[in-house]
Amino acid sequence: MTTAGAIAATFCSTLVDEWVRAGVRHAIVAPGSRSTPLALAVMRAPEISVQVFHDERSAGFAGLGIGLSTGVPAVVLCSSGTAGAHFYAAIIEAHLSNVPLIVCTADRPPHLRDISAPQTIDQTKMFGDAVRWFHDPGVPTESTSETWRALASRVFISTLGARPGPVHLNLPFDEPLFGEPLALPEARDHEWSLRVRGNNWSESDIKLFSQSCSGKTGVFVAGKGTPATLLQLAEQLSWPIFADPRSGLRREHPNVIIAFDPILRAERFVSVANPEVIVHVGEAPASKVLSQWTRKSHAPVLHLGESETVVDPLHRVAISFVGNLGEFCALAAAGAHSCDAEWLTRWKKADVVASNVIETWVAQHWSEISVSHTVSRVLLAGSQCVVSSSMPIRDLEWFGGAMTDVVVHSNRGANGIDGVVSTAVGVALGSGATTFLLIGDIACIHDSNGMWDMKRRDVDVRIVVTNNDGGAIFSFLPQAREVDAEVFEKIYGTPHGVSFASLAHAHGIKYCAVTSVQELDAACQELGPILIEARFERSADVAQHEDLNAAVIRALEEATA
Repeated sequence: MTTAGAIAATFCSTLVDEWVRAGVRHAIVAPGSRSTPLALAVMRAPEISVQVFHDERSAGFAGLGIGLSTGVPAVVLCSSGTAGAHFYAAIIEAHLSNVPLIVCTADRPPHLRDISAPQTIDQTKMFGDAVRWFHDPGVPTESTSETWRALASRVFISTLGARPGPVHLNLPFDEPLFGEPLALPEARDHEWSLRVRGNNWSESDIKLFSQSCSGKTGVFVAGKGTPATLLQLAEQLSWPIFADPRSGLRREHPNVIIAFDPILRAERFVSVANPEVIVHVGEAPASKVLSQWTRKSHAPVLHLGESETVVDPLHRVAISFVGNLGEFCALAAAGAHSCDAEWLTRWKKADVVASNVIETWVAQHWSEISVSHTVSRVLLAGSQCVVSSSMPIRDLEWFGGAMTDVVVHSNRGANGIDGVVSTAVGVALGSGATTFLLIGDIACIHDSNGMWDMKRRDVDVRIVVTNNDGGAIFSFLPQAREVDAEVFEKIYGTPHGVSFASLAHAHGIKYCAVTSVQELDAACQELGPILIEARFERSADVAQHEDLNAAVIRALEEATA
């Protein structure tokens, strides 16, 4: 008689075999007993790189990072009970950021549910609408073996549909949990039916865009998901591109505006540089100043996106174009005609002025701004960079330089600071590239578990921590003015006194403290894993930002007088 263990082993090996055929190459395993059949199945697959994370939250974000850097889902696996609940934050981020992820939660069989059996909770649809598809196939039996490959295929396809994202497969296993896999169900000699998405743009689509934009002054706001062909379209229209760090277009180019945030703070300049059209491409940047400028503008707002995700936080989008943006921009460029070239020249001159002021200021002041700017300058070609939410992504967006041939990631789906270290580890695992992590002290402490076993994962992760002993971003918010200073410091400032040198030592990774741009530059050349700490007084941060922005405004006023 075939045991339940052998059937479960065969079932899981079939899932893994089909996922390997589809292109899956990474699995993240959180240790547990009930997940044994699938854990052993991924270990038996030579094509799968298996990493173990003790903390399920960390495991989930590592899987997210792999999906971010490869576009292919990783399998993340945990035991039954509360273990799966710790995946939820990463699943929400994957959901909102359209990142593929295969989430597998082991479970007790139905006859052990709702009777107070140990480590048993209701795992049915536990992630709600945050997953693209949920399925519980029940305890595997020989009679269902002909459906196993189709199930694996549907899971994979569902993660990479019109809107990529996470899929939840809840897998109940009965004891015994051990067994040798039997012969697997026969695989097809071709792929299972894939959902092919059409990308054909109609002539009327391109005509509508041309009528809205050609010959008019406008700007492109480029976020994550922007195709390189936008450069071609911008050239034809003579439009500037406000390039978010995640856009992939933040480079030296005649149409790219890098210092757009400081420039938009210069009211005199902005008052004579009003666009007739604003086109947002991909995801929204972090800049609040950009949002305020868009809100105040009377120009119609268009949006170009790859998925059906609505990107309209200001409720201003008049027309949305959804589909293959690379093809769209190339087609639109062919029929576009330029506005007055002086429009682009005005913005480019402002960018040169602002960038020169920033370069000079950074060279003269050691600050958190200097850290973000320096990191943007030392990133290696072909490297990846993960940037934490809160101040790091803002400082990089506001004051970072050009970043050519670098892929920048930031968890801006839900804008949380959780799981950032683990995301960077996942990005490094997936890409195999040198991965820089720009992160604040609170976010680093929050996910310090992500550093666990980093040395043995064979990843080159270079962590740059700006440590101001607390939550600096709140000093920029109304709470800093409205709340009593002592209360503010306790519940918003949140000083912690953590020794990052000790934290790095505890995880067996190199540590370096830096006190200047030159020292930071040198430390960033060190092979990772390494934790680089730059310490600052939080009380000086707001004044330094105000000082640099004021310097940019003065320079722009002088240049345009």
